[in-house]
This record gives sequence, structure tokens and C-alpha cells, in this order.
Amino acid sequence: NNPLHLNDIQPVNIDGKFYRKGDIFFSLRHQSMVILYRPSENEILWTSSGKHFFQHDVDIISDSKIVIFNNNVKNFYFGPAVQGNNEVLIYDFEKDLYEPYMAQSMKKENIRTLTGGLQEILNNNDLFIEESDFGRFLYFNSDGTLRWQYVNRWQDKIYRVAWSRVYDRKDDIKKINYFLNTKLNCQ
Repeated sequence: NNPLHLNDIQPVNIDGKFYRKGDIFFSLRHQSMVILYRPSENEILWTSSGKHFFQHDVDIISDSKIVIFNNNVKNFYFGPAVQGNNEVLIYDFEKDLYEPYMAQSMKKENIRTLTGGLQEILNNNDLFIEESDFGRFLYFNSDGTLRWQYVNRWQDKIYRVAWSRVYDRKDDIKKINYFLNTKLNCQ
């Protein structure tokens, strides 16, 4: 009933050779497609399919690279399933090349969310993963070693997580602290 299933919209906030401020990346889950759209010209500039399946999160990591959370979900006779494990794919527009990021770490930790999921590559190249369906967060050091993980569990139930964030920039942390202090002082 939902041929597109729009599951992520990533606005472009930088200018580069391949996209510019005001453009938008869309992730269309049921088409296994990522689209770069320029609203100012009502034009689709780029599409990607065939390298990721039922993907979710799209992030811009430079003026020529994006990262895609590849759920790697295929429809089998018995229904949809993750083939292997989820992947973090970096697409380089200059090289027209997809490269997995921390593939061995993703495999070792058996990251396999059927729906949802997101990645955040931090400024120091550490990797944060949200495995939505299994209520799990994982944080990998830049060398691929697992620093920590958390499972959203209470008693014997595991609860989904969705659209989590890691704030590692000093200005973000300052804003959060200001917000928390303001709220705490108001009570």
C-alpha cells in the first residue's frame, strides 16, 4: 500500500561540486532508492539503487560524500529478511564508488535491524549505530573496536529505539547544557 515509504529526508546545508545548499536527499525504502533533488529547479539530480536495499538513514559527510545505512533487506519466499547484516556505505560522488565503513565490526556485532537503523560517523571517525528493531546502540572507536553498547531493556522485554543522536560538537553540548540548566532552574 506504500510504494515509496519515504523514511529519511536530509537537507543539504553545504555547497559542493555535486550538491548545493537547499538540495535534499530522500531515502525511499520500498524502492531501495536514494534521490538527490533540487527544489529550486524541481529537478532530480541523481538516483542510487542496486547497492543498498530497504536503506534508511542518509547523511552528508563532506562536499562530495554521503553515508547510507543499508538495511540490506531482501524479500524472500517467507518474507523480508536481512541478508547477512546491515551495512554503513559511503558513496563518493567524485569516484562514483560505494565503500563499506567498518564492515567487519558490523558483521562481528551481527547488526541486523529489519526496519529503521541509523549511523553517525563522528568528527574523529568513530561510529555510532542505532539498531532500531532490537533497541540497541553501539559505539565503535575509529579503529573498529566496540567501545560500548546499550540495549533498551526493562525486565525481560526489549523496546525499539528510533532517530537517536550523538552530540559531539562543543557548540551542540553547550546548547544542551544551556537547555538543561534553564529547565532545571525554572523548576
